Amino acid sequence: MSKRILIVDDEEDVCLLMKQILEAKDGYQVDYGLSGSAALQRLEEQKCDLLIVDVMMPEISGLELCRVIAQRGLAPGVPVILLTAFSDLAYSEEALLGYYGVCLCMYKPFESQTLRENVRRALSPMLV
Repeated sequence: MSKRILIVDDEEDVCLLMKQILEAKDGYQVDYGLSGSAALQRLEEQKCDLLIVDVMMPEISGLELCRVIAQRGLAPGVPVILLTAFSDLAYSEEALLGYYGVCLCMYKPFESQTLRENVRRALSPMLV
């Protein structure tokens, strides 16, 4: 059975690109939400094995989304990859690791091989 990945990013083209890369090359089942509320609804309907969450989104930030998911118990033990276009985050990458399941930070723009490798690492049993 293939792993299920939920991507949450307000840019649909980014979601579609990641979906195409991960489904075509690695056979993951990929769904996406364009907002925090869409992601919460999807998580209530179906479980996933990995979350890829954009940090900067309207309505609810990626970090706030991670907190809400944890509080509601929607994805216990599910690793999170934070995705951001800002390499100079006000908070350090090290401080984010472990924050409500965050195991990796990935920066836009990204290469397809980097995405695939980060997903593989996040789903590795040694990280969870």
